[in-house]
Amino acid sequence: MAKASLVRPDGTKVTIEGAPDEVAALIERLASPSSISEANAQRAARRPTARGRSSRSPARPARGGPTEKVLGLRDEGFFAAKRTLGDLRDRLEEGGHIYARTDVSPILTRLVRQRQLRRLKEGGQWKYVNA
Repeated sequence: MAKASLVRPDGTKVTIEGAPDEVAALIERLASPSSISEANAQRAARRPTARGRSSRSPARPARGGPTEKVLGLRDEGFFAAKRTLGDLRDRLEEGGHIYARTDVSPILTRLVRQRQLRRLKEGGQWKYVNA
């Protein structure tokens, strides 16, 4: 079994083990500058397209952005009582999730439009409650 090691121009270290003809073919392929552009082309083919994820890349699990955090609080019963935007931001901050008012406000508006929350105006301030 043949073994070879090489360092690419970008600093990547490669160690190859296999049959002598396989090792020679891979060294020739990795040493040529065109292999870098081929690798970049293959990587670009796997990138998501405007219509969705490419067929080669696996689906990622949900990351849990601010919308998911707000919905999680709703499911826990946080909005059983009337809550202000400030109340929500304080509760999110307690959990280590710090968001600006300008990030949370559109989320609440969207959830109201989707009828997942209700919004009431009391004393010149919006309050949010379960729908």
